[in-house]
Amino acid sequence: MPKYNYEVSLTINSNIEHIQDEILKILSLENSWDPWTFRDPQITLQSSASTTESGAWKSWKSSIIGEGRIELDFNQDYKQIVFNLEFIKPFKIHTKAYFNLHSKDDSEVKITWGISGSLPFFLTWISKKYLKYFEIGIKADLRLGLVRLASHLDPNADKIDIKFIGQKQINTRHYFGIPFDCHKESLSKIMPLDLAELSKISNELKIDIDKSIALYTKIDPIKEMFQGYTALEIKFPTDASLPDNFIRGYIDAGDYYIIEVKGSYDYMEIYWSIAMSMLRANKYSMNKEKACLEEYIKSPSSESNPNEYITRILIPIR
Repeated sequence: MPKYNYEVSLTINSNIEHIQDEILKILSLENSWDPWTFRDPQITLQSSASTTESGAWKSWKSSIIGEGRIELDFNQDYKQIVFNLEFIKPFKIHTKAYFNLHSKDDSEVKITWGISGSLPFFLTWISKKYLKYFEIGIKADLRLGLVRLASHLDPNADKIDIKFIGQKQINTRHYFGIPFDCHKESLSKIMPLDLAELSKISNELKIDIDKSIALYTKIDPIKEMFQGYTALEIKFPTDASLPDNFIRGYIDAGDYYIIEVKGSYDYMEIYWSIAMSMLRANKYSMNKEKACLEEYIKSPSSESNPNEYITRILIPIR
């Protein structure tokens, strides 16, 4: 059976004793840094009395994240912590989760969080493409977990807050924008420039703007290629004369699955991974005939602290 080993790393400004204690709280019913249980407020959790001895455990049961059990395998103080993970639903799989700790000095520790195991037999037929999707999703979850862990230990660390708005119907909306077709790295440079140009023209033409948005008509998460439009949503349709590189359009009315995120744009791939996983968990089907959206509720134009940026992700559903 195909084996996998996915890991991500993050350096946290805290002492290694505090970090180890916080990692072990993943077995506690009060744990609030793991990247999964917060997704379901109705989740059922049970745990052993101890969270620090070998064999200590926690189980979960949820209609959103499934059912499973985590158990402390061994703890090599200040070096490595290993857990056994058993997923029961939506499918059975056994895996190892490990945390490797490397103290750089008294106040800085590099943490590597990894998951390793073998795919169950019934998943061995899936293509390399979908195995890559599996890897992208796992790494996004692990990275989110480390960011949330850091925010509990370091008051100056990045923070991520996610709200699941759920299904919502929106009306037709109008916009004007600039097309893009590029790699993720280029997009992060192009988009601010495009928004600046759009804002300049809207001020010159006195167009009443609602908010900044991005529309994605095609996304390739493996190649990290994106097609769509950087745009300004306008309160009223306009027939003003626009530059040749601008386009007019409208956002289709209909049902969308929505999450709202407070946090830096550095973690957009995490936000999208969570949005897509919640879409599937809630048994919605994406409408690929419509564009996905990002709405920038609080952005660099109004907020200097990236932790305070607020973005909504809207995925059209059938």
